This record gives sequence, structure tokens and C-alpha cells, in this order.
Amino acid sequence: MLRGFWKWFNNARAIVLAVAVHIIVLAILVVNMEWQDVKPASSPKASPIQTKTVDRKLIEKELARIQKEKKQKVADKKRKQQQAEKEKRRLADLEKKRKAEAKRKKDLAVKQKREAKRKKEAEIKRKKDLATKKKRDAEVKKQAEAKALKKKKLAEQKVAAEKKRKQAAAAKKKRIAEEQRRLDSLEKQRRQKIMEEGMLQALEDEENESKIAQIIGLIEADVQNNWRIPPTVRKGMQCVMLIRLLPSGDVQTVQITRSSGDKAFDRAAEDAVFRASPLPVSLSSAGKLFNSTFREFNFRFAPRNL
Repeated sequence: MLRGFWKWFNNARAIVLAVAVHIIVLAILVVNMEWQDVKPASSPKASPIQTKTVDRKLIEKELARIQKEKKQKVADKKRKQQQAEKEKRRLADLEKKRKAEAKRKKDLAVKQKREAKRKKEAEIKRKKDLATKKKRDAEVKKQAEAKALKKKKLAEQKVAAEKKRKQAAAAKKKRIAEEQRRLDSLEKQRRQKIMEEGMLQALEDEENESKIAQIIGLIEADVQNNWRIPPTVRKGMQCVMLIRLLPSGDVQTVQITRSSGDKAFDRAAEDAVFRASPLPVSLSSAGKLFNSTFREFNFRFAPRNL
């Protein structure tokens, strides 16, 4: 629209200038004609020639000026066209920049939206992972607490079992000591009686036999208490074992010398002897009788609860 306006303006200006030039030329011609009618007295012969010469020069000068104005108009038109082209290019560059800026903003908005979406998804994933971790940690903690509680219970059970074992051992030891004191008292009474009657040797032999019988009875009771009845046992079954003891009463070896005829029964009898170890006889409690009788002795095992 701006370009059309300038084109119209230039055409109108050229027409006005052309009309003005023609008017000026006509005016000059009229003046010259008036000068030709007036005849000056001083130089009547030279006036017509001079008038013609002036008119021609004026016309050439005017034509030159018109030509110059035309050239100037062409130059102005060209310059204005160049300015218009330059302005057009400037506007095109501005439009290009505007579009580029709009595209950049659009791309930035898309990028920001995509980044916001990524952050949102990352945050959702982080929260989900955190919740999963918390749940897993809670489960691990729960398992650890259950394991610790189980371990604590096992430890308490172990302590209780150990306490019970010690109490049983202490009770057994007390029972043996009481039995020993009773035996010692009986032995002392019998020894005194035998000495009084002059039968010390016979009393000693009798006391040894009695003590052996008592010790064998205690051993039988301990072995019986530690015996685990096998499924193949039958009533009336028994076996004979050769038992070797250490001075402390601990069982060193057990050997079946006469089998019951049932291997399970024989193994159960051997196991009962080892579980009853130490047996209620030792070098310190039995003295010479330990070395002579219980260092190595045959033990007949016949369960009472069959």
C-alpha cells in the first residue's frame, strides 16, 4: 500500500512540474512578442536578432533545467525505490525475526512443558521408589525384629535349659552326697559293730559288697533315666556291657559283651550309658573300690519299664 502511494505521488508531481514548465515557456514567448512590438529609438536594427537569441537561450536553458529535473526525478525515484526495497527488506527481516522469535518461544514453551512433564514423572517415580523403599525397610525391620525376638527366645530357652540342667546336676550331686553320707554312716556303724565283734575283715567284705550293690543300683537308675526306648524293644530284653571309666567317673568306652539280639536295643543301651556320664562313682568317692571294681566292670542292663 505504501509503495502504491509513493508511485501515485511521483506521477502527480511529474505532471505538475511539466505543466509548470510549459506555462513558463509560454510566458517567455509572450514577453518576447511584446518586446518585438515596442521599437526602441536607440537601436532599431539590432533588437530583433537579440530577441531571437535570448529566446533560444532561455528555451535551451529551460529545457536543460527540465532535463535535469527529469534526471533528478529519475534519481529520486530510483533512490525512493531503493529506500522502499530497503524498507521492504527491513520489514521482511523484522518479520523473519518475529517468526523466529515466535518459533523460539514456542519451542521454549514445548521444551518447558516437556521438562515439567519429565520432572513431574521423575517426582512421581521418586515418591513411588521412596514408598517402596520405606515399605521394604519396614519389612526388613519387621523381619529383623522377629529374628531378634526369636533369637532372644532361643537364648532364654537355652538359659532356662542350662539352669534346669545345672539344677538337675546339683540335685543329683546332692542326692549322691546324701546317699554317700548315709552309706558312710551305715559303714561306720557296721565297722564299729564288726570291730566290736572282732569280725573287721568280714565286715569290710560285706560292706564292699553292699557299697558295690548300692553303686550299681545308682548306676542302673541313672542309665535307666537316660534310656530312650527303641521301637523294636520287647519285654524281657537285656544286654551286658563292658564299661571303662575315668577316675572322674566319666565314661571312657562302652562295649557290648552280650547282645540282646536287637541292634537297636544295644545301641540305645550304649547311648544311655554315655548320656548318664559321669556315673555316680569316682576315685575320690569310692577309693580303692574304684580301682578294683569300677575302673572296668561288666554292667547288665535290663530295663524295668518294659
